[in-house]
Amino acid sequence: MTNPFDSAHDEVRRDWEQRQQTLGNTPRAVLMKGIPDALNSTFDCWHRSVLRLAYADRVDTSTQTLDIGCGYGRLAEEMLSLGFERITGVDFSEGFCRQFASHFGPAVRADLTHLPFAPATLKNAYSVTALMYLDPVDARRVLQSLDHSLLPGARVLVLEPGAEFNRLARLFLRSKPLEPLTRPGLSDCEFHQGIAPKNWQCVANGSNAASTLFLPLLLVTTRMPRLYAMFESIALRLDRPKMIHRARWIGRYAIYRWAIYDTVQNA
Repeated sequence: MTNPFDSAHDEVRRDWEQRQQTLGNTPRAVLMKGIPDALNSTFDCWHRSVLRLAYADRVDTSTQTLDIGCGYGRLAEEMLSLGFERITGVDFSEGFCRQFASHFGPAVRADLTHLPFAPATLKNAYSVTALMYLDPVDARRVLQSLDHSLLPGARVLVLEPGAEFNRLARLFLRSKPLEPLTRPGLSDCEFHQGIAPKNWQCVANGSNAASTLFLPLLLVTTRMPRLYAMFESIALRLDRPKMIHRARWIGRYAIYRWAIYDTVQNA
């Protein structure tokens, strides 16, 4: 079993601590540090739009929400703006947990595959670019552990990088040194079939296929703000998430893919 605190993962944990200290509390610290800040801001904007789709109509100040891989609270900020009040973070970076706790609510430094929460206490949970650091077997364990703590009728958002895009990108980036925090993400098959508990019903899914297609234009216009804003606006409009279940095709070669699940019964 993969454990974020065993010796095999010490290097990853140290790098996350160093990243938080070096890059601070910015999208670049928790997304892709090797790309321009403008692109990370675009992805951050899109992540927030998916989060709003999942939870905007479920605001309840009395229910508990879990932010898995919470970082400094990038998405907890969006949840607060929607009206949620009780948000708990979990991360294996002590620095990020401290930052989260100082602004948003309790944060627990814990092994993601053994989430330390009581049964039937959580109504909402989201994992955004957190499962990518685990293999599919352990990603499944995270969601099974989460299922133990969910109330009936809970909602879960999972948003992760696509392994297919990362494999394709590495064909053109062979000279780039491998970094401890570089992980392949989840394949379409793993994402759609393999990781969610059987009692979770997928109610919507999608990807940022347009932003992925526009990536070359976005990269070359990062220093041309007007052009960048134009291409960004088009890509985000095309990628606007909707409550549609598209079966298996959720953007095979997209940078990110997402799925919203509702629990039909508690395991």
